Amino acid sequence: TYHLPDLLELTDMVAWNYGIVGNAAKEFTIEFSKDGGGSFGGAVPGLIIPSASSVAHTISLPGGPHLANAVRLTITDNWLEAGAGGDRVGLGETKFIGSTPGTAEIIPEPSTCLIWSLLAGLGLTACRRRRIK
Repeated sequence: TYHLPDLLELTDMVAWNYGIVGNAAKEFTIEFSKDGGGSFGGAVPGLIIPSASSVAHTISLPGGPHLANAVRLTITDNWLEAGAGGDRVGLGETKFIGSTPGTAEIIPEPSTCLIWSLLAGLGLTACRRRRIK
């Protein structure tokens, strides 16, 4: 179970698989909770991590965005047929992608804000110099 810092609208998950091919997660079910993990619903079964490699795999969460502050992930199959291992299953790392409900989708990156600030400062300086002359 993953406990999130706030109620979020989740759209995707990024998974980095376990280092041993046969022990890497292949198929899983994911469920969502709005009450901090007290109850779960909206199960999305049959999600697949497309390969056993430990590179980042982005997986869309069908039916989303899913409103949640806790997520339960149940691994149901591993990549045993792809290599050695198979006596356990795991993920190396996971990350959820989403947004806070009601926030704008477009948030300017810091460099854009810096450019606008510099342009505003130059504009104010030019106005001030005109007034002095």
